[in-house]
Amino acid sequence: YYENGNPKWIRSYHNDFLTGEEYFFFNDSTLQKKGIYKTIFVNENTVKSYYSEYNIADQLIAKVLLLKGEMDSVYTQYYPNGQEKVSFYFSKGIKNGPFEIYNKNGVLLQKGTYQNNLLTGELKSFYGSGKLKIEGLFNKGMPDGFMNRYFSSGDIHEESIYKQDTLHGLHKRYYPNGQLAEEVTYHRGKKQGIMN
Repeated sequence: YYENGNPKWIRSYHNDFLTGEEYFFFNDSTLQKKGIYKTIFVNENTVKSYYSEYNIADQLIAKVLLLKGEMDSVYTQYYPNGQEKVSFYFSKGIKNGPFEIYNKNGVLLQKGTYQNNLLTGELKSFYGSGKLKIEGLFNKGMPDGFMNRYFSSGDIHEESIYKQDTLHGLHKRYYPNGQLAEEVTYHRGKKQGIMN
């Protein structure tokens, strides 16, 4: 419930599993969105639910398969125009696998991989134009390796190296015309040596 006493949601359960329709409300009791669970009780150890979520205009905004109440497939969200917004892979309720995020026009804004709910491997972010904005390596949710940032023109802005979420190595920053603006070496997040 909200502090004013109005319900945040109304849900239906059967044998401890969500089933049927659920409704989400704003604090003034107006409908925000609704969800539908199509639950299949295969046996006492296996319960599958196909979950779909709709906005107040009854347009699909999300869908996923749940096993025993946990997300266990691709979770996809949609814009009102039907364009895919995000897709994440889940295994037993945990993000595991590639993900992608799009703008409402279908342009890819970000892609990467999760392992046990943490960013792992290469992450790329893009401007709305589709040009590369950021690319870098992550390990257990932290920057760990190279990290490059780009101007909207596509030209390099910064080149950095991280070790466990800390600047560690050569860092370069450039002006939009490509000229080097700064060059400094970091050791465990602290500047070292001669800075240009």
